[in-house]
Amino acid sequence: MHELGITRSIVAIVSEQARGAKVLRVTLEIGKLSAVMPDAVRFCFDVCARGTPAEGAELEIIEVPGRAICRSCGGEMALAEPFGRCPCGSSSLELIAGEELKIKEMEVDGMCMTCGCSDTETITLTDPATGKAITLSKAEHDRAHALGIAHDHGHTHDRDAFRGHGHDHPDDHAHDHAHEHAHGPVPDGQAIGGQAKGHTRTMELEEEVLAKNRLLAERNRGWLAGRGVVALNLMSSPGAGKTTLLERTIRDLKEELQIHVIEGDQATINDAERIRATGCKVIQINTGTGCHLDAEMLARGLRELDPPFGSVVMIENVGNLVCPALFDLGEQAKVVILSVTEGEDKPIKYPHMFKASELMVINKIDLLPYLQFDIERCIAFAREVNPAIRVLRVSAQTGEGMDAWYGWLRSQRHERPHAGVA
Repeated sequence: MHELGITRSIVAIVSEQARGAKVLRVTLEIGKLSAVMPDAVRFCFDVCARGTPAEGAELEIIEVPGRAICRSCGGEMALAEPFGRCPCGSSSLELIAGEELKIKEMEVDGMCMTCGCSDTETITLTDPATGKAITLSKAEHDRAHALGIAHDHGHTHDRDAFRGHGHDHPDDHAHDHAHEHAHGPVPDGQAIGGQAKGHTRTMELEEEVLAKNRLLAERNRGWLAGRGVVALNLMSSPGAGKTTLLERTIRDLKEELQIHVIEGDQATINDAERIRATGCKVIQINTGTGCHLDAEMLARGLRELDPPFGSVVMIENVGNLVCPALFDLGEQAKVVILSVTEGEDKPIKYPHMFKASELMVINKIDLLPYLQFDIERCIAFAREVNPAIRVLRVSAQTGEGMDAWYGWLRSQRHERPHAGVA
C-alpha cells in the first residue's frame, strides 16, 4: 500500500515544520485522480504519527475533483478518471486539477503566535553587564515576556512559515532579540492576526508530499547523465515476465550493451540470483513492507552497482501496477510489461501506470492461441489512457518479437543521448 510510504512522508514533513511543538491539526489536499486513497491515508496517519509531534492530531483531507482542458477545442471538462474523451471527440486532454497531493496547512500548539517560539524550547536570560546567564522554565519565560526582558530563544525563525514578526531578517538563522509582545492567554474566540486562537498557530505550508522524492530523482537523473548511463524503469504486476525478459535481453545483447540490473522485491534475492547467473552485475533492493522503489532507494542501489560509463541500467521495480507509477526514480523512461494472461482491460483498470509509461511491452504472446485475449482491444485501451504510448508484442520465452524490443533499447541511447554517449 503506497499510502503508507506517503503518510510517513507527511508525518516527517509536519514534524520537521513543528519544531518540537505539538501538532493539533493537519490539512491535506488529495486529488481524486492522484491514485491516493484518503481513507487509507487516514488509517495510516494514526499509526505513523505515534511517538511524533503529530500524534493525536486531527487529519483533515480536502478532495480535489478532476478537471481537464481539451487540447483540440480548448473546452474544459470534469473527469472521474485520469483519462477521457471531450464532447468534440478528442482524447487529447491536459489535466489541470485532480492530481494534487500536498500538505496545505497545519495547526500547532505551544508556539508564540507572533514569532513562533515554542513551549519546549530552552530559554536563557543574559545580563549584558555581568555576563550572567539564567535558564528559565516555561512559566518564568512567560513572565519574562510580560516584563519585556531581553532573552535568547536559541532557535531559528522561518519568515515564510511564521508571519507577523516585529522585524524582517534573513530566513533560517539564529538570533537574539527582545520581544515586544505578550505570551499571555488569549480569551476564547479571540483571534490574533486572523489566524491563531489561544496559544496555537496555523501554518500555511502548501508543500508537495512527493517534492523530496522528485528532488532526489532529479539528482539521480543528473548522476546518470554525467556517466552517460541509460536507466530504464521496468514495471508490471507480479508474474508478467519481467525477469525472464531481462534474462533473455542480457544474454542476447551481452556483446553489444553493458547491462546492469537493480532488482526490487519485498523479500528474497531469487530474481537477483537469476540475473547473476547470466553474468550480469546486479544489486537486490528488498523493500520489506514497501510496495515500490523510490528515488532514495535507487540512489543507494546505484552507488553499490557503480555502473560504468555508457552502460544501461535496468531497474526491475516491485511487482505492482499502482504504486511504482507515482514515484519518479530519475530513469530515462518507464516501461510497463503486460502479460496476455492478465486480461486486455488492465490499461483502464490501472490507468496511472499506463499513462506514466512511454512503452508497453505485451509479453507471452506465444500463449495467445490458448487464451481469450483481444490484443487489439488491449492496445486501444492503452491508447485511450495514453495516446502517445508505444506498443511492442513479444515472447521472452520463444524470442518472438524480441528484435523490436532490442531496437527500442538501442534507440534510447541515440534518440535522447546522455553526456558522453556516442
